[in-house]
Amino acid sequence: MDVLLLQLGEFERVRRLVKSNDFLYPGESPSSLSTPAEAAPALIAVLSDGSIHEAVYAARLDFDGIIALPVQADHLEEIIRTALARRKRKTIIARRYGRMRQLCQRINRSRRQLRDKVDIICRDLVRSNQQLTHTLQRMNRAYDLQDELMGEFDMSYMLHKALRRIKQQVPQSSALIYLAAGGQIEAHISGSWYDSKYDITQIEELAEATIIERVIQTRQPVLIADGGKWQQITADQRELLAGLSFLALPVTAEGEFLAVLVLYRPTPPPLSEKEKDDLSAMLLPLAKAILSIQRLQHYLSLKS
Repeated sequence: MDVLLLQLGEFERVRRLVKSNDFLYPGESPSSLSTPAEAAPALIAVLSDGSIHEAVYAARLDFDGIIALPVQADHLEEIIRTALARRKRKTIIARRYGRMRQLCQRINRSRRQLRDKVDIICRDLVRSNQQLTHTLQRMNRAYDLQDELMGEFDMSYMLHKALRRIKQQVPQSSALIYLAAGGQIEAHISGSWYDSKYDITQIEELAEATIIERVIQTRQPVLIADGGKWQQITADQRELLAGLSFLALPVTAEGEFLAVLVLYRPTPPPLSEKEKDDLSAMLLPLAKAILSIQRLQHYLSLKS
C-alpha cells in the first residue's frame, strides 16, 4: 500500500513516533508496529469541510498531503503524486539520519573505548612513574647511608649514626640494633614520643625475648601492629607491649646473619608495610658497615 487516506475523524487515532518516521495505523499499538520507515505509505488527510482550522490541524500533524472535498480527479492525481514524492524525500532523509545515528553511535563507542584505553595507559604511566620515583628515592637514601657509614672504625659510633639516619624515615619512632656476634643490643635511640612510663631496659629485655628472638629463629622480618595483640608471647609480655607497634628486620651480608634492626612507636599509626619496604633498602649499607668493622676488629685482634 503506497497511499493511505484518512478522514478528519481518524486524526486522533494516528500517532507519530518521535524517534523514527514509522507511524501507527488506526487501532495499532507501538508494540505491534513492525513496518519500517521505507515501507510506510504516504499519509493524505481528507478534510470534511475544507475549513482553515482543519487544514492547519492536518498540517500540524505533518501529513504528506491534504485533500479538501470535493476534489477533481486530475487534482487528486497531482496530490497523490506530490504526497508520494514527499514521502520518498522523508524516507531518504530518514535513511540518512539513520546512517548518521549509527555512525555517531559507532564513533561515540570508539571514543569511549579509546578514552578508557587512554585512561588505563595514563594510570599505568602515573603508577609506573610513582614507583620509579619511590624506588629512586629509596636508592638515594641507601647510597647516602652508605656514604655516611663508610670509613667508620668504631662500631658503637657507627651504629648510633646509622640509627639516627634510619629513624628519620620513620616518624616518631625509636630504634635499636641487636648484634648477633655479641648477643646483645649494641645501640638504642629513643624517639621524641618517649614517655617516662617506659623503661628502656625493660623494653630492651622484652624486645630480645620476643621480636628479636622471633627474627633470629625465622631469619624473616616481623611486623606487629600492636604488641598487646601478639598471641605468640605471654600475657604479661602482651600487657607490657600494649600500645606499641614493632618492626624487626634481619641484617645480613654475604649469607651471614649479622644483626636485628628494631623500630617501634606508639599506635596509632602502626608501622606499615611501606615503611618496612623503605627500611629494607637501607639494610645492605648497614650490613656492609657492620661486616667491615667486624673484620677490621678481627684483624686487629690477630695483630695484637
